[in-house]
Amino acid sequence: MRLRTYRTRLFEAFSPRHQTVHALEALAGTGAVELDAHPKVNAGLEVKNIVDAIQEFDRLAAPYREYLPAHERRPQALEEKPDRVAQRAADVLRRWIAEIESSLARLHELEAERDSLQLLREYLGSLGEAHQDLSLLTHAQGMLYKGLYACPHEQPLEGELKHVFKEVLTGLRHRFLILVGLPESAPEIESAVRAGTCYRVDLPEWLSPKINEWPAQIDSRLEVVQHDITPLRETVESMKHDQPLRESLGDVDLLRWYTQQAASLTMDEKYCYITGWTSYGEPAQLEDQLRRAGVDGFVRFLNAPPARSVPTRTLDTWWARPFQPLLGMYGTPEEDEVDPSLVLAFVVPLLFGYMFPDVGHGLLLVVLSAALYQRWPEGRFLIPCGISAMFFGLVFGDVFGFDNLIRPLWLKPLEHPMTVLLAPMALGVGLILLGLVFSGIESHWRGMRWNWVLVDAALIVLYLGGLAALFHPWGRYAAGAALVWYVAGSLILDRRKPLRALGRSIGRLLEIVFQFVVNTISFLRVGAFALAHAALSSAVLLVAGAMPNRASYWIALILVQALVVTLETLVVFVQTTRLVFFEFFIRFLRAEGRVFKPLLPPRKPEQTTSP
Repeated sequence: MRLRTYRTRLFEAFSPRHQTVHALEALAGTGAVELDAHPKVNAGLEVKNIVDAIQEFDRLAAPYREYLPAHERRPQALEEKPDRVAQRAADVLRRWIAEIESSLARLHELEAERDSLQLLREYLGSLGEAHQDLSLLTHAQGMLYKGLYACPHEQPLEGELKHVFKEVLTGLRHRFLILVGLPESAPEIESAVRAGTCYRVDLPEWLSPKINEWPAQIDSRLEVVQHDITPLRETVESMKHDQPLRESLGDVDLLRWYTQQAASLTMDEKYCYITGWTSYGEPAQLEDQLRRAGVDGFVRFLNAPPARSVPTRTLDTWWARPFQPLLGMYGTPEEDEVDPSLVLAFVVPLLFGYMFPDVGHGLLLVVLSAALYQRWPEGRFLIPCGISAMFFGLVFGDVFGFDNLIRPLWLKPLEHPMTVLLAPMALGVGLILLGLVFSGIESHWRGMRWNWVLVDAALIVLYLGGLAALFHPWGRYAAGAALVWYVAGSLILDRRKPLRALGRSIGRLLEIVFQFVVNTISFLRVGAFALAHAALSSAVLLVAGAMPNRASYWIALILVQALVVTLETLVVFVQTTRLVFFEFFIRFLRAEGRVFKPLLPPRKPEQTTSP
């Protein structure tokens, strides 16, 4: 399994100018390309033209969003210059707007007439046997301001209208008012009508003077209006599927994505070149992707200048991916550093599970993380951690805090506290030694393996000898030999100034020995949290058992268990992170690299649906 970070290479890709957008899209589809702005980039003028055209397109389209056709980003290559494509899309949109505006204006006019006639028909139906001579409202009488209004039942006309004749009639869905007043009353009437969200009911000139003939005339006109509305609606609906506009919308979406990446492009009269970093090992791999997309381009690798920060890519398998955020919190390994992703996938669940050993609680973490996977993908690390907690729950015989439901595979923590406390130190010793070994591997990669052999390799023997001395006196001799080895190696490396080398080596040695002791003892906290979980579980059962009845027992048990799971998950994760960072990473990881961020292809727009 690979321990080193994946090396990225600086590349330069050339493509025909008219295939610029499609070339960029093809590179984004590989998932192995990160753009990098070249010092000679000067594509601002063309990009500005494209941005201006897209903004004009968006301004024109904004009032008609609900009528725009559903579309997808067009996968075909753009055969024209991007700014011309954007301008052509705006022209297509203008043509479409002119066509749909005419239909919408006529449709809204007919719908307004229909609504007014329906209100008038409702009013006539509410008259019953009463006789009203509304024909006076249909003739011009300049001496009076007059009108028929329909108001919602829940919002009647507010306020008193002075010097205005008002007649009110209640219909099925509206309250109808006939308002008649002098011309100077017009502003007061209009204000009162608007405040009450009332609608004016126009009386057409074609109505007969005889009111008893109105229902038939209105019904006849409504039939004609509805007959005219139907084809207009069909026309508007058909325009939601306009193919030229669908293509233009797809082109604009692609160009909008393109302008966000265009800072990394340089163009001349015929060609465009794209610079960036790739995790591919050969230029031919990128060229193959371009040719598959129909782009006639070529790629070459460049030597990265010493001052350029080279991005690195860590292990990205399905089982290592949940722990990438943890590594990201510490930093990104450089290309000559060990990638600890492989180790994290085993160590983090192991530490977490030992500190949180419970079959039931671990199952809850797994179920919760799986249920929230789509909304909270960062929490997927809880799945392996929960499985580990379930395993150690079986080891210690703990299920939701009950230690009498299953037989432990090993022992019960509260019955053997020292064993539980000291066992994790073996894992701690292994992690510290592994960090020292990783440091040696990195020294080999940097061409400094003899420096490591002369000095730092002695630290491994010193650490093992010090641990062995606790159990056998021969460990002291190994530790003593390691001390001599360390000091002698330091003097060899700095033999021109031996006194300075001796002082520096002794000072560094004292610091390292102190760190070894502190870091090793620090792993006692793993066992301490396992004991704390067992003690807290017992306390939870005692609290629930003190409840006066069965119902309150289960309520208390569930609530306190939920609190325990929440708090322990948070605390154990913090402790796991601390142990990994300060007892393991500190041995070998500088984390001064730059993370590789692949260029993402343009997102497909959401499908719009017809209202």
